[in-house]
Amino acid sequence: METKICSFCHNEKDINNFQQVKQRGKTVRRAHCNICESERKKAYYRMNREKYLEKSKVQRESDPVAYKEYQHRYRQENLDELREKARKRGTSEKGRELNRIRSQRYRDTAEGKMKDSARSMVHFALLAGKIEKPEQCTQCGEKVPLEAHHEDYSKPLEVLWFCKLCHEKLHHLNEGQ
Repeated sequence: METKICSFCHNEKDINNFQQVKQRGKTVRRAHCNICESERKKAYYRMNREKYLEKSKVQRESDPVAYKEYQHRYRQENLDELREKARKRGTSEKGRELNRIRSQRYRDTAEGKMKDSARSMVHFALLAGKIEKPEQCTQCGEKVPLEAHHEDYSKPLEVLWFCKLCHEKLHHLNEGQ
């Protein structure tokens, strides 16, 4: 087993822990091990963060269509990893607190207040017997617990009744619009 000493941490490591690079037409191993190189790059980014953000902003604004295509492609290629990160973030203490704050800010907007009011009206109209919940989903006909769906929140008692699956499908069809 071939080894090399890292010029940063001074530890002897397997040669495979050093990245191969081309220098003056020759393939050589870096002087820093992969871990130290990674730490060096992170430190450099932290010291020059504003420069990187400005460069990114200029690039984003110079060709917004290409940037949007890049983002879409990146999301598609890394979907599982991004979902896992989002799940971890959402279940952490900090993530739950940020979600609570975001939800509260939305509920404080005019749109959020209108939607909350419409949902309340449906709830109390059901209790008072002014509207009746059907026994089956209006989309698939399944006899499962149903959710109210508003096509127009300005007409709070005009609702369609969907099972959770059909309701989610309906909202995912409208994503990004």
